[in-house]
Amino acid sequence: MPKRITSHRDLVVWQKAMDLVQTCYRLTGRFPGSEQFGLTSQLRRAATSIPANIAEGKGRATTGAYLNHLSIAVGSVAEVDTYLELARRLQYITREELETAETQLEEVGKMLAGLKRSLNVTSSWLLIPGSSGLPKGRPPWQPMQPQRRISDALRRSSARRSTSSSPKTTCLISTTPSAPSRNSKA
Repeated sequence: MPKRITSHRDLVVWQKAMDLVQTCYRLTGRFPGSEQFGLTSQLRRAATSIPANIAEGKGRATTGAYLNHLSIAVGSVAEVDTYLELARRLQYITREELETAETQLEEVGKMLAGLKRSLNVTSSWLLIPGSSGLPKGRPPWQPMQPQRRISDALRRSSARRSTSSSPKTTCLISTTPSAPSRNSKA
């Protein structure tokens, strides 16, 4: 049976991200002194941001906030990738050192994507009416389609409006971008 996750420290992605931070600190320790406030600082901050955002997101009260922090961590993965490539081009690190760090970076990126995907599936369950969870016939790993969630919400909303005495408000939700009208100014 897998270990229950009670803290960000229990997340393997956080542990791997911490290993990546150590690798980045080792590599930047050999950068020229002229880069102390430039590439060294930027790479260290971006690398540190990955596990820090995983931890902060895990500590938040809502799934949406958690997903937001994981998205920031994903952005930091791309940032670290860019700084590592720049360090190689400036010949501060070797191609082998770059490949080693990129292997770690890729693993963390894939794990973040998987964690985000699992949280998105879980959060989409929360939008289904009723307390019994998923509708019959839907595999638990398959999220509802956004159009269905929106149409379900509109149907429930109009059912409530027809039974209440409050003023009627209409809200239109579009799931596809619309083309600008001829009369609108660009």
